[in-house]
Amino acid sequence: MNESLLPPVQILEEKCLLARKIFEISDEINDILSGDEFEMDKIESLLEERETLISEIDELDEKLKTTDVSMLAESQKSISRIKNIFMETDKLEKENMDLLQTHMERHKKDIKRLNEIKKGNKGYMKQYGSAEGVFIDKNT
Repeated sequence: MNESLLPPVQILEEKCLLARKIFEISDEINDILSGDEFEMDKIESLLEERETLISEIDELDEKLKTTDVSMLAESQKSISRIKNIFMETDKLEKENMDLLQTHMERHKKDIKRLNEIKKGNKGYMKQYGSAEGVFIDKNT
């Protein structure tokens, strides 16, 4: 069947599946941010995957714009499910942002502490010139 001729209910079901995948990705990001190890590469990969899914949903939305409004009445159940999934995802994304902010603050403190240690070490590690240029007054 030509995908552009799919009935609205089928398009909405596909959108619901994609929305659920987005939620699962957000949940996986949440697990990473809540864990002990901060895996930025994994988070970036998941964000790219999420962006792809969002683009697919945008394409489905474009298809829905061209459908007959009277057919959408039978699709209210799917629309409601999609709305609930996006609300859950939004809540999870806000939690992810808070966790990410916490990680950033912790890393800022770590960097500041390392810079202070580095500054202190410079005083101990300073190289002095050779003894040839040093004058020592033996009369005093």
